[in-house]
Amino acid sequence: MAELKEILHDQAMLLRLDAERAVAAIPKLLPRDPDDRSRTLRAIQRIVTAQGELSAEAKGRLARIERLFAEKSARTTKEHEDASA
Repeated sequence: MAELKEILHDQAMLLRLDAERAVAAIPKLLPRDPDDRSRTLRAIQRIVTAQGELSAEAKGRLARIERLFAEKSARTTKEHEDASA
């Protein structure tokens, strides 16, 4: 548990230091499998909204993350179609 806390702390610090770069890296970290990606996004949505209604700023950040998931999904579908052709 201590190791997990340390890892999460380090990740939070990296995010604070360069939020744009951290967010830009998200598509590279997403699962390739659409079902896994969908489950991951739902988990993020549940965690983010667990405390209740989001502020306008938080809604905007969540929407941005949701778009990254959608973009990854579109790219993966296109790559699969190109490979099948």
